[in-house]
Amino acid sequence: MEIKIGDKLELNYEHDYITVEVIDIDADERGLMYVFTLGGSAGFDSYAYSNQVRKVNGKRI
Repeated sequence: MEIKIGDKLELNYEHDYITVEVIDIDADERGLMYVFTLGGSAGFDSYAYSNQVRKVNGKRI
């Protein structure tokens, strides 16, 4: 599933489910994609795109 800036993601974060908005996407030298979000418990968090993501724009992945 493609994730774009502006998408809303539901994440499994420290045993809770939170909804965050994608504000930037980047990749490291190993090819891992990172999704930068607003709406995390700290206000600004980065999450590796992994099994933490449960839903994109309300649709289960």
